[in-house]
Amino acid sequence: MAEAIERPHSPPDTGPTAASAPASAAPPSLDTTQRGRVDIASSSSPRAASPIATIASLIQRFQNETQLNSYLLSLSKAELAAIIISEAGKSSSSSSSTTVPPAPESNKYAHCVYCHEIFDKEYNVGCQVKHHGHIEEIDYDTSEFTCCGLSLDYTDYDSQCHAAPEDEEPYCYEGGHRDRLINQEDRVEGTWWQGWEKSRRTCSDMGCRGMVNPKKRR
Repeated sequence: MAEAIERPHSPPDTGPTAASAPASAAPPSLDTTQRGRVDIASSSSPRAASPIATIASLIQRFQNETQLNSYLLSLSKAELAAIIISEAGKSSSSSSSTTVPPAPESNKYAHCVYCHEIFDKEYNVGCQVKHHGHIEEIDYDTSEFTCCGLSLDYTDYDSQCHAAPEDEEPYCYEGGHRDRLINQEDRVEGTWWQGWEKSRRTCSDMGCRGMVNPKKRR
């Protein structure tokens, strides 16, 4: 009896077959509207840029100088430049569109009751009050103004060579302006102001209306 020959058992074929092998993924095709250009609508949108920080927001965010310095040192040059340019733009736009209103005239300026000029209270100089009295003779060579007591010396006076003493000293007073009349409590030197009511140069005599008439009237 013939001996049966046992065929060796071959291992199962584990190689890929046409049916079982997965189809190789085709490279993604770019939807183009023109050769060499990518359709922007089909591409992924870029990450939105973070807003530029302002100096005011940084001060509110960081309560002390150390934290603020640490944050600024961590920024890149581009980020620091963006903050600086943004703040500079705000400053230039605000300075061009916003003007500081001048101080009201009622606070900055006043009317002088003696020389009747408008003067700046911060730079109060230049008041000149001409003599409002008459010249009274004291002796042969000496006279004086009754308004302020200024003595006039006529010794060796020659009208052909010299100006008259009263022309060389034309003012009772030179100094700061005043927006009200002087009284005894002010303790002002001189007597030129004591007879001012009879000088015919008061604001009532000159028709002054506050600051409406800045013309010089002495």
